[in-house]
Amino acid sequence: DGSVDYFNNASYEFVKEDQLLAEYTPATPGEYGYTVSGKLIIPKRGKDLPVLRGKGVRITEDKTQYFATCSGQIEYQNNKINIINCLSINSDLDISVGNINFDGNVEIMGNIIPNMVVRATGYVKVNGYVESASIYAGDDVVLAKGIQGGGISYIEAGGDVLAPFFESTTIKCNGSLRSNHILNCDVTANDSVLL
Repeated sequence: DGSVDYFNNASYEFVKEDQLLAEYTPATPGEYGYTVSGKLIIPKRGKDLPVLRGKGVRITEDKTQYFATCSGQIEYQNNKINIINCLSINSDLDISVGNINFDGNVEIMGNIIPNMVVRATGYVKVNGYVESASIYAGDDVVLAKGIQGGGISYIEAGGDVLAPFFESTTIKCNGSLRSNHILNCDVTANDSVLL
């Protein structure tokens, strides 16, 4: 019926500063039991797990609770919890990933397909092409291969905006706009426009 929102399916784990990440439950001594024939089973004491380690994590003094010290993407691997203030998308940004709304920096290794939206409080870097998509950044926006906006793209940056070319895009930045070519764009830069 058209009610599924394919663009906002957030396929990454995001945590906020001071959010509880994990709780540790100490091992227990176990309970006595019996076999089916009535023989007593003596329990083995549970084995305590090692303390989790990582970056961007604060552990309470009793080592039972783990809290995020910053907002960002959470990763858990090899008994380590890391909070990374950069969301890295290792593919194209399409509906399989969804729109991005991230408190930190965003790096996209591929292209951004039409109608996608990226919002970041830090910088946004795109290593591929951007087509008819919108980008909002608290810091710089760097487009390695440029943008073809189709008259609907919008870029807003708290810092500089850089790309080889801009076409049919509205751009507003607090810093400088740097490019080789600008075609059919509405550009506002608080610092300078360098071509």
